[in-house]
Amino acid sequence: MPRLVQNVPLVYKLLSCWDSKKQCFLIKDQNLQFTADEVAMILGLPNRGNNFEIGSARITGKSAYDIRKEVISLDESTAMPDVLKKFIIFLLSNLFFPLHNYRTPASVISVARNVEKFLSYNWPDSIREFLVADFNAVAKKMKKGQPLGYLNGFVHIIVIWFLEHYALHEPLNSKARPRFLRWGSDVVYNDADASSLFDGLEVSHLLTSFDAITTEERDLLANPPKQTPQTSPDKVPNKEIILHTPNEHLPTPPTSPTPQSPLRQNTPPPSPVRPPPSPISPGGPSTQTPPMSHAQQQHTPPPEGQQDYRVDYVQKLLDQNRFLKSRLITLETTMSLNERRMEALEHYVFEQREMNKRLEAMEMFLSANFPSFNSSTAAVHVQSSSRTMSNEMKKAECAEVIAEHMFEDTQPIKDFVAKPDTSSSGIAKRVRRRADRKAKEVKTPYTKGQHKKKVLKKVASRPSPAKFELTNALIEVESQKSPAPRLAPTRIEYPGRQMISDDMRMFIDACLEKYTDMSDTIYTAGNIQIFRSQIDELLTDQYLDDNHIDAFASLLVEKNKLRPGLYQPFIYVSSLHWASTKYDMESKQYVSHINKDAVNASNFLLLPVNDSEHWTLLVAYLKKATWYFFDSLPNPMHRAVLPLVIDHLHDETQGCFQSDIRSWKVLETEGVPTQTNGFDCGMFVCKYMENVIQPNAVKWDLLMNLQAEMPKFRAELAFMLLCSTLKR
Repeated sequence: MPRLVQNVPLVYKLLSCWDSKKQCFLIKDQNLQFTADEVAMILGLPNRGNNFEIGSARITGKSAYDIRKEVISLDESTAMPDVLKKFIIFLLSNLFFPLHNYRTPASVISVARNVEKFLSYNWPDSIREFLVADFNAVAKKMKKGQPLGYLNGFVHIIVIWFLEHYALHEPLNSKARPRFLRWGSDVVYNDADASSLFDGLEVSHLLTSFDAITTEERDLLANPPKQTPQTSPDKVPNKEIILHTPNEHLPTPPTSPTPQSPLRQNTPPPSPVRPPPSPISPGGPSTQTPPMSHAQQQHTPPPEGQQDYRVDYVQKLLDQNRFLKSRLITLETTMSLNERRMEALEHYVFEQREMNKRLEAMEMFLSANFPSFNSSTAAVHVQSSSRTMSNEMKKAECAEVIAEHMFEDTQPIKDFVAKPDTSSSGIAKRVRRRADRKAKEVKTPYTKGQHKKKVLKKVASRPSPAKFELTNALIEVESQKSPAPRLAPTRIEYPGRQMISDDMRMFIDACLEKYTDMSDTIYTAGNIQIFRSQIDELLTDQYLDDNHIDAFASLLVEKNKLRPGLYQPFIYVSSLHWASTKYDMESKQYVSHINKDAVNASNFLLLPVNDSEHWTLLVAYLKKATWYFFDSLPNPMHRAVLPLVIDHLHDETQGCFQSDIRSWKVLETEGVPTQTNGFDCGMFVCKYMENVIQPNAVKWDLLMNLQAEMPKFRAELAFMLLCSTLKR
């Protein structure tokens, strides 16, 4: 099976041609339909059955990477039902319906529990609808000039769909089926190649339909076309049937109308002219059949060559009254949305009732055994790093902890102090950490800023442990209870494992076996903290957060101290400086090290920017008074946030620069290496920073293969972070 490549520049170039009204790709004035039948032929799954609704159900705790790791760990001792369930979960979460936050919806788990119903779903149409919803969202963002972000769904299909519609690319194996097996992973486009490809496209290069459709593929279609009766019983039709291209139409009778799709005929032709009867086979007329009953005549389709004029009449009425047709579609859509809302409301009401029952039982127990207990102050013992947590949520969290020990006579009930989940990933994790960080900066030899110490919230003092005698059980109330450890894997098969030296690989393996808790601290520098969970994210091709980027900049400073002159003098500004404006945090602390002396002694100012879950880099060439913008997924929409970032930096560093930084030119760098996947943007920002501050001019043309070495760079960064544990 070939490795499917996302080809992100080509995908976004195709999406710029998406027409959300016509639900098709408009390329060179040609309407190229993206149909469920085409998805069926690409995947080899039938376009029949009920659509799978991924819904807005609660997200499970497992990430797509965790599921992929479980599938890799399967061996011969695993029972076949378990293998089948895990494979279905992997198929739906990692291929069919991947999400940008790498989480798995609960609806995917429900399919694995009912394996026998897997084939009852129409997977091609479900995948198409899921993709089209994101296509429409991207088209709307393009019109408004907003950042595009990442696409959900089986994005690889778009590349294969385009290759099947583009006549100049030759497949590796034209006879392989399903169609994704026809193409290898060698067709990769960067941004410049994708632009030149579309500029040189001609109408003759495009195919309005797939060619070389086999009889097996026709069986996958929703309404497979009926084959023409054979003129001789001795002749057998060929397995491959070559369909026509846009410039080579097959001759058709003048009275036969053209179907709406070259692959599917969902409705009969609107022409009232009766087509000619079917040709009679050379074997002569068939024997007489007994007359059918009235019930059989009602359920028997009309003979071939004749039309059901009742359906034709209804279709004609709908065509004449477009308002009625659009109104019918609107009502069906509204009804479907209302059904989903009702399901969500029922689920919410059920959860609230269960929670109320638990709270009532717990309060009754505590009130009966602890006279000093006050339910209104129970939530005081629960502390959270999130500033948005309400008192009700705190009370519920406290209630859950106490309820765990409520019915255990010999177990002590302990007050609980909640700690942030260091193993989580995504925006939620970054927001929690930002709320507690009081100051963060990377101090270079060329700056005079002072580090601010991290202020920890002290837990209010409590009385010494007290003992209460209830019936015959002794319950001890202690000051704190630590959360249970979250075990981490002792070995990881990360992509860059074979790309680093044996010494580095052995050291990383030894550290993974030593630090087996996800909350183990690996690296600290000021307020920068890297935990074991973030080492796993770095090694396994996951999205980097602000701690990873800031830790990389801190390592650059340490390397320059060990080898003076290794890099040009620079000033680094954490991405939290800009992000703090969105999360109502104090931001001036992140630029307190910037002053006139630091600016005069530096050549560059490095400012990573995270907007819409995409990392970019803004570099100020201080001697030239010019901004340079580095984007690993070049898109004009990503520049929309730059004026706000520069204005915010200007407001908090007034008087530090020789001129107004808002008036400096902003140039987008060209000819730099770009990414071809959806998760390496953070690592590209790190490599951009490292190359920009080199003492010699950067030769970007020698670094165009940077994407292929990203697994190696990730492993090397993890190695450097783990080396900090040797100092302890």
